Amino acid sequence: MDTVIYYMARLVVACLQALPLVWVARLGRAVGGLAFRLDGRHRKVALKNLTLCFGAEKSAAEIRAIARENFRRIGENFASAVKTAAMTPQQMLPHFDLTLAKSILPHAANAGPQSRIVAIGHFGNFELYARFGQFVPVFKCATTYRSLKQPALNRIMVELRERSTCRFFERRQDGAALKAAMNDTGLLLGLLADQSSKGVRIPFLGHDCDTSTAPAVFALRYNCPLHTAICYRVGLANWRIEVGDEIPTHENVSSNRSGTRWQLYRRPWPNAGQAEQLTLEGGFAAIESTDGEMLYFVRPDRRGLWRRSPGPGGDDALVAADLAPLDWRNWDVAPDAIWFVTRPAGDPTLARFVFATGRVIPGPVIPNLLQDSGLALTADGRGAILAETADAQVDIEIATLK
Repeated sequence: MDTVIYYMARLVVACLQALPLVWVARLGRAVGGLAFRLDGRHRKVALKNLTLCFGAEKSAAEIRAIARENFRRIGENFASAVKTAAMTPQQMLPHFDLTLAKSILPHAANAGPQSRIVAIGHFGNFELYARFGQFVPVFKCATTYRSLKQPALNRIMVELRERSTCRFFERRQDGAALKAAMNDTGLLLGLLADQSSKGVRIPFLGHDCDTSTAPAVFALRYNCPLHTAICYRVGLANWRIEVGDEIPTHENVSSNRSGTRWQLYRRPWPNAGQAEQLTLEGGFAAIESTDGEMLYFVRPDRRGLWRRSPGPGGDDALVAADLAPLDWRNWDVAPDAIWFVTRPAGDPTLARFVFATGRVIPGPVIPNLLQDSGLALTADGRGAILAETADAQVDIEIATLK
């Protein structure tokens, strides 16, 4: 019986792969629409969930239309996944776009990529995640899956995925192989976060939903950066995958646990493990760069603003020597510069260290700066927000270097 099922499924796959992608997508939509009419159990679940989320703002007819379109798109995505599995990267280019966060790629010349964990979900043509490595060959892609109960259908699924160059690990059988692969560098491991699991309950569209903790657990266990990736359907047989910026899995804290000097430590968030010491010569009040590549900090016992890598190892480097210890609150990091208060002639002066030039640009004097008030940046990073004392009251001013 398995043999009969296998060859019947293989015939369906061959027929779909022989058609143009747009035709396959339309056929899938038609099958999805038919499933909406015939599959009463899942239709009721979809209508119930949509009503739970949108019942207060949409009519019953609108909710039913959304559910019907969802079934059509599921059919489109499954059928399209069968077709795209047989397409070359060049054939897929008119139908596929990839948007990457800068932080996911190596920045230093000739640097190999660090392994990364990507939280993914069943959005759009989610089988396209497995093709990531064909468009960004600097990474070796991998993911996990659960075998289908029907051996013939599982065999078809494995054969379709073999062409992607992505490594697939069966969750219940390949644990040791996955663990060994995680010790390699340049691995991009995609893990589904939207499947039912004994995970955590977090808000989604106003309601608590079960969410897998696997992406976060792997990122912490193997000390890998964590990202998200979403596949959007942007049109019929057209998709865009967006890979987001790194999600913080650690927090940087200052501690004087030795009793002699404040140091910087890095600990898993939130309080999930042992803290790692980052600095040896002192560190306090750390702020990460907007791209997560650098950690800036001050030292309570000496002048200067320093930087280092966010992780253990590496050296500290002096960025600007003009920040006094009493101004440890008075600085912040923008994408293109560090804004800080300096005191070249005694009076507080706003200044900016520009990353592109490595130079400090002095700004206006702020004679009435409120001590220990701190400095913050405007949303566009082009101005600094400071507090001044004026006639026994406090004024909050926005200053620029113009």
